[in-house]
Amino acid sequence: MLSRLIPLKNVEAVIEATAQLIHNKVNVTLEIAGTGPSEPMLRKLVTRLGLDENVSFLGWRQDVMPLLASWDLLAMPSVDEGLPIAALQAMAAARPVVASRVGGLRELVADGVTGRLFPSGDVDALASCIADLAKDRGLLASMGIAGWQRAGQKFSAASMAKQTFDVYDRLLR
Repeated sequence: MLSRLIPLKNVEAVIEATAQLIHNKVNVTLEIAGTGPSEPMLRKLVTRLGLDENVSFLGWRQDVMPLLASWDLLAMPSVDEGLPIAALQAMAAARPVVASRVGGLRELVADGVTGRLFPSGDVDALASCIADLAKDRGLLASMGIAGWQRAGQKFSAASMAKQTFDVYDRLLR
């Protein structure tokens, strides 16, 4: 997970999903890159759930692309989002995004193609999405490639500038 550690990002959901996955014998580790006011509470949750060996807090990172390249996927269990840069960065790194079905995430992530979407706040669904991808490395890779293609085609700077120009052009007509 790559995020500010604030309530809106719902980081506790991915921690709870990690606990479920480990309980169900799915081999996962969670790395959380970012800082914020929720960090002390999240660290206590990790300890309370007995996940100290499975969850790492990486702090603020500037090496985002190499970090994403070392991960299998990006989890974004946010309660609300605009157009999250972290999801675009993950897609540009050819990593699937498992995200809550809110805000701009619905536009970025093509469910079942570039990642998986689940109902916001549904920890069971989040865990299920991750478990499915953990069991199928081929699907994980193909979603990553599809995300890379989608990010380049629909969300590159040139593409977004053209789309913005097209909106203004339509409105001015």
